[in-house]
Amino acid sequence: MKKLLKFLSITGIIATFAMMAACTDSGTDKEDPTPTPNPEPENPQPELTYSMSVAQKVVNPSDATFELSTENILSYAYVVQAKDDAIEVLPDVVLATGITGTCDEDGKTLVTVSKLMPESSYIVKFVGIQSNEEFYKDVIPVEITTGKFNGEVTFFNVDYQSVSVNIQLPEGAIKEGNVVKWNIFDIVTLNMEEGQMTDAERLNMHDKVYGQYFTDEATLTFNEENNWFTPPAEFASGEDDLVARYYPLSPGQPTILMLGEFQYNPIESDWRAG
Repeated sequence: MKKLLKFLSITGIIATFAMMAACTDSGTDKEDPTPTPNPEPENPQPELTYSMSVAQKVVNPSDATFELSTENILSYAYVVQAKDDAIEVLPDVVLATGITGTCDEDGKTLVTVSKLMPESSYIVKFVGIQSNEEFYKDVIPVEITTGKFNGEVTFFNVDYQSVSVNIQLPEGAIKEGNVVKWNIFDIVTLNMEEGQMTDAERLNMHDKVYGQYFTDEATLTFNEENNWFTPPAEFASGEDDLVARYYPLSPGQPTILMLGEFQYNPIESDWRAG
């Protein structure tokens, strides 16, 4: 019996010691846990780099072509400003008001800017849109000066209700002191007025009022904005008197440009003399 009690006593001491050890180990784990390291990604994504540059390729009298060299740039936008009237613009303004396009995947994109006037200076301002839908850091300005047309009569910038023409007279084409008068007429009006007046009468508008003449070269733009004008005060019938030079251009309707040599009219009282 004594041996049995002695055995149980020893066993109890061992069990108590084991429990105390277990409690001690458990407390240590809570106070100083071992952090689990984050696994490294197998294929880490490289950080994207962005770049954009603009090179002038060809400049003609009425258009210009540029090459955009880009890296991770999805699209572009540009505005055209006359050099003398150029102002600073932010990238979001260029995107909101300018002409936009998509960059080629190979990073080389040709952009043609049209509706320029000959012998004029412009600043074309480009912006790029990155692949993360943010703007490239800079607005890129490129200054150009358009050339001169070589032909005697060149039509350009033809739109559905607008057209421009450059006219250059060869030396000695008109008599000294004379002028070339101009106007445009749609074919319907000409057919309706057939027999009522001659072409010379149609062109012979008052020089001081209309000012539709030149002596050696002219670049004319026919559109709604340039059609209407206010005559000089001595000829105006009212405060808001507006005079039309020609009938508005109609899309798809044939229109004729007339040019004629006339003696300059110094007589201010007669609108149609000359």
